[in-house]
Amino acid sequence: MKLKAECVIASPDPRKQKMTPERSPRMLAREWLQRGKLAQSPIDAFTDFWRAFNNLYSAHPGVREIERVRAFLMASVPSVAAATILSSHQEQIDYLLSQPVSDMRGNGRNTKTAVAAFRAGGGHQEKLCELFTIIYQVRCNLQHGQKSPTVDRDLRLCECSAPVVAEVVACSV
Repeated sequence: MKLKAECVIASPDPRKQKMTPERSPRMLAREWLQRGKLAQSPIDAFTDFWRAFNNLYSAHPGVREIERVRAFLMASVPSVAAATILSSHQEQIDYLLSQPVSDMRGNGRNTKTAVAAFRAGGGHQEKLCELFTIIYQVRCNLQHGQKSPTVDRDLRLCECSAPVVAEVVACSV
């Protein structure tokens, strides 16, 4: 039996890889979303949901990753959907805003500016972008080994971030 296979040659920029229907960003996002829903720990759920989200925003314009995140949110999550997401997760958002998340690389940065911008108002999409700036910092700290599975605050940050990311993915696939 002869198998048909289409090889994808890896390029330095994954956004330039040839996408087949089986490899489309939306398909991959749905797969990671499902996996995240089955995760047993908040950290595993959050990382799986972020992988789903990454498939959606990575092709958007921006030099820095956070710029692509924000571009995706502005282009893909309508104001009405952003309002629903924000109101559906008020308890989690309150926690994420309660104390700035530090950039654990020791550069003195944190999410204080994003917290202030979120609280200052603006439209629903802008607020969602500020919230994702905070969630992105949680993701960066986790990805680069600066979060612990035994520290309550680290677990709580993942627990509060995960459902917000999951809902954005769900409304975008």
